[in-house]
Formats: sequence, structure tokens, C-alpha cells
Amino acid sequence: SGHGTLTVNDLGVVLAKAISIGKEAGGVGTVNLDGATATGRSTITLVGGSGLLLAVGGSGTGTLNITNGAILSTPTDCLVGYEPGATGTIVVSGAAAGNNAELRINGAMQIARSLPDNASAGGGNDRSDADTLFTST
Repeated sequence: SGHGTLTVNDLGVVLAKAISIGKEAGGVGTVNLDGATATGRSTITLVGGSGLLLAVGGSGTGTLNITNGAILSTPTDCLVGYEPGATGTIVVSGAAAGNNAELRINGAMQIARSLPDNASAGGGNDRSDADTLFTST
């Protein structure tokens, strides 16, 4: 199993069909998305068609940090810590240049679907838009 990190800052932009962070058992993945200025924001936009596009902590350990006015948007569901033994963490925190950090989900957000208390979502006055939020089903 591998370890991997993706850092997007300084108004960086990533367009991807999907992102899976910590997908396999024993794998460790981190995505850091940071920053905004008066002229723009660091952005990750998932543009895949249907199906799961954002998974944090599939069977391994996944961490997604969205900070200081950055924004991540996905047109479908988000799963966090969803298989036995997985750990998923999403932190949405901080503002910059008048923009709050944002996680925009146009679907359901499922946290710790298989095991209770193995995932967390945090952030102060930041916004997380989701149609449905499931915890420990």
C-alpha cells in the first residue's frame, strides 16, 4: 500500500473525473486545498458523469483539508470512512479575501457508513452544502 499527497495552492485549479483518497487497505492519502485572493480561489472541481466521485478513507486512511477560502465541488455523493477499518477525515476551515473555505456536494454525504466513529468532519463558520447527511448507518 502506498502513501500519497496532492497539494493545490496559490490559486491552483484541478479538474478531475473523481478523487479517491486512501482507497485501499493500508493506503494513506492526503489532499490539501488552500487559499484565496481577491482575484480567485484554489479549486478542485470533479466533473465525472455519474457514480461516486469523492471518497475519503475508502478502505485505508484518507484526509481532505480545504482551507483559507479554497473550494471543492462535486456533482454527486461524498463518502467518508466507508469500509470496515477505514479512517476518513474532512476539515473545512478558514476564510481569505472574503471567501469561506467550501465543500459543495450535490448529493448525499455519508460519514462512517460501515463503522461508527471512524470519520470526522470539521470546520468553524465554514459552509458544507449537502442534500443528505448520514452518520453511522
